[in-house]
Amino acid sequence: MKQTISMTQRHRDSGEILLRYDGEAEVEEQGKRTHIRLRCEEPACRIELYAYGDAMVLHHHSIQRTKLSFREGRTTLAHVENELGALTLRLRTDRYERTPTHIHVDYAIMDGADGSDTFEFRIEMRGGRK
Repeated sequence: MKQTISMTQRHRDSGEILLRYDGEAEVEEQGKRTHIRLRCEEPACRIELYAYGDAMVLHHHSIQRTKLSFREGRTTLAHVENELGALTLRLRTDRYERTPTHIHVDYAIMDGADGSDTFEFRIEMRGGRK
């Protein structure tokens, strides 16, 4: 079913917006899982997101392919591939919140024991389903 959503990924320290999308997305509720699919035109990308009660997996396909996994209070892995090769990063999820109308994730890319960069990922599902 199509639904209007707003999605933002930003750097928590600087406030710089890294990804912004306002528009329609395919949203499917499958038991305890929400599956969101969308396509961005500028910059061109495809995003698939699987949100569960306590975890989320995000696939981002553009000039590079990225898979991020989030689980509150846990360290998980992120995989990034582009024409130069592949990279695996460690993520620490500080906050994961999912309700029927929004998803909010605060996370850090880990550099040793400390987070080197902190980010926020937020999705607001508004308006009726179409």
